[in-house]
Amino acid sequence: MTLDRTAALADLVARRDIEDVLTRYCRALDRADLGLMETVYWPDGCDIHGIYSGNAGEFVPFIIREIRNFFIMGTHCLLNIAIEVDGDRASTESYL
Repeated sequence: MTLDRTAALADLVARRDIEDVLTRYCRALDRADLGLMETVYWPDGCDIHGIYSGNAGEFVPFIIREIRNFFIMGTHCLLNIAIEVDGDRASTESYL
């Protein structure tokens, strides 16, 4: 396998892993599952929403509490997923 193909494969794996995290995020919200939501973020991660912007570790219990208190059920869908992979760093943005 050439270096370009190795890099391309690594990029595809990274994108697949990121999409897995996004899907887990939606499942955690729909189920108001605190444990599952805790698997979504890096320890030093952040989350930027219209209702919250800051440390992900603080966001997790906040959003699960909000879901449990104000929603009977929900279905989250991801649209327009944009993933940028740059070496060992990546960022993503999507509509939810």
